[in-house]
Amino acid sequence: MSRINKPRLIIHGGAGSITRENLPPEAYAQYKSALLRIHRSTSQLLAKGVSALDAATHAVTLFEDCPLFNCGKGAVFTRDGTIELEASVMVTRNYRKRACGVVLLKEVKNPIKLAREMLVRGETDGSGGGNGGNGDPSGGSGGAQGHCCLGGETAERLAEEWGLDMVDESYFWTRKRWEEHKRGLYAEKPPTELPAWELEPLRSVRMSESLPCHNQAVITMAMLGTPGGCLTADQMCQCFASIWDPEGLMPKTKLEIVVADLLRYSRSHLVKQENTDENGNVYWGIDSPSLTLCNYPQIIRETGHETWDIKKRSIRHRRSAGEDDEGWDGHEYLPQGTVGCVALDQHGTMCVATSTGGLTNKLPCRIGDTPTIGAGFWAEEWALPLIPERPPYPTPSYPPPIGSLVNGFRNVLGDCLLPSSTNYMPLPPPSAPDEKTSHPQSMDTMAIALSGTGNGDSFLRLCAARTVGAITRFSNPPRSLASSVNQIAGPGGELQQSAGDRWRKTGEGEGGMIGIEVVQGFASKVVWEFNCGGMFRCWVDDGGVERVMVFREEY
Repeated sequence: MSRINKPRLIIHGGAGSITRENLPPEAYAQYKSALLRIHRSTSQLLAKGVSALDAATHAVTLFEDCPLFNCGKGAVFTRDGTIELEASVMVTRNYRKRACGVVLLKEVKNPIKLAREMLVRGETDGSGGGNGGNGDPSGGSGGAQGHCCLGGETAERLAEEWGLDMVDESYFWTRKRWEEHKRGLYAEKPPTELPAWELEPLRSVRMSESLPCHNQAVITMAMLGTPGGCLTADQMCQCFASIWDPEGLMPKTKLEIVVADLLRYSRSHLVKQENTDENGNVYWGIDSPSLTLCNYPQIIRETGHETWDIKKRSIRHRRSAGEDDEGWDGHEYLPQGTVGCVALDQHGTMCVATSTGGLTNKLPCRIGDTPTIGAGFWAEEWALPLIPERPPYPTPSYPPPIGSLVNGFRNVLGDCLLPSSTNYMPLPPPSAPDEKTSHPQSMDTMAIALSGTGNGDSFLRLCAARTVGAITRFSNPPRSLASSVNQIAGPGGELQQSAGDRWRKTGEGEGGMIGIEVVQGFASKVVWEFNCGGMFRCWVDDGGVERVMVFREEY
């Protein structure tokens, strides 16, 4: 009869520069409520005997549906104002692929479900490469050709074929993330102060009174360049003048007519604000999620301006490579982490599931640690080495003359050159395991699963999660998972050191980890650690007390 494990669970909602100043009590109450709801719902499933894979997928799905967290509905924006989602799952055993990741998703409502489908269907899909060996371009019945990571259109096509929920990209828009996007990118300069080399390409696109939707796109991008995301009518005139009339030859009345027409046409997108400038001029701001940068090429194409290249001609302040991101002051909490769940089921199997929108204002097509096996997550099970006891070896007896000679010879040369017949015995060759009696997890096995959160590029450079696993597995004497996590993700650990003199300036190196360790096949321990301001997390401690924490001390 197999031994029943006590299910364990820990979840996290991201880590970073969280402080009591940027996480007021009312915001903390919202996060706490969400974490408790997700943890309790998932714990109930584990208590009913649900597998670790299904439980972890359930938990992360709830995260993805909650706009508070940087995944799914609450995902952050890229520099171009688009959404690109990532997710992954990994189990300690029972599945051939062990781990699957998905990247660059824009229309899959719950990326974690797609990662799970790839893992489960991996039991029947092709073994990789070509067309699955059967002439089927989809790669056999599973459709993923044995691959462990897929992204973009291919992954989204499979998601649709497998019946997963698909949504329009606008579903993921939230005002909170949009404001973070604007603050992070455009905190320093209004559009009228942009360098001339950035405005020059826009002059090839004509201003037209008859094409207000085109002018709307230009003004909308200009608004993204202001700290508050708003412009007065006079500032709109200045923006148009700086692009198309740098010599000041155009009558101001013409510009005012264009702006007035623009405001009439764009009432559904440009909304009058309550605040005014020092001269009493009303501010206008963006209100519609449909006007993200990804929509601008379509707007311009519809107006006949085929030469518009949004990536080269967007009105923004681009920083040179290697320059510190001055849009982040080291104190404001800009989400840059994943959400994650580590679950242990009653059968002793563990699963880690993660999901994210990535770094705030990441470059488009950037792939982080969340879908990268060994970087942002890891799960592993291994057998402990069994060292057989040495049976007593009889001490040989020699006749007195020969015994004196042997002892004297040993004293001269030492045991290092001539092994003693009383303390050396060749070990027998290892015997093959008995398939009828062996069990994948018995009293002589260990298992770990962990999920990281924080600056994904730092996790990638260190292959952080797998490194924690290697330290735990291969150290001699053995190291606990808590000790290994602390070495990588704790204060002063490898993640922090990897940032060098950029620590606390760019967000680099910041992060944390959660995990579960199973010792000798049965005893389990929940662990967590972080090196930054805080990490949203929820678990039940060894004493059976449900805990929700952000900082090291209670909020």
